Amino acid sequence: MTARRLLPLLAVPLLVPALAACQQAKDARDGAQSIQNASNANCVENRRVFELAVESYLLLENPQVISEADMVPDYIKVESPYFDLDAQGNVIPAPGSVCATP
Repeated sequence: MTARRLLPLLAVPLLVPALAACQQAKDARDGAQSIQNASNANCVENRRVFELAVESYLLLENPQVISEADMVPDYIKVESPYFDLDAQGNVIPAPGSVCATP
């Protein structure tokens, strides 16, 4: 066999793993994007629930100053790892939280 005929035969074993690696990289990117989308949806839902709890607390308790700790356990089960309240009672992302301001 000539070298010209052998070259395509030698290239096949090299190309198949390379193409498989490209598909695996694409699958990993797709998976990472799905995780990011789920994380964003989780943050949006947690923020909505937390804001609703704050509104309920303000309406029913009429406090002069609001703190997250005051809302436990009647309005929220535990203090949120994702969100905090600022001095004015606004919901803000907690320091180091994966949830950014929408």
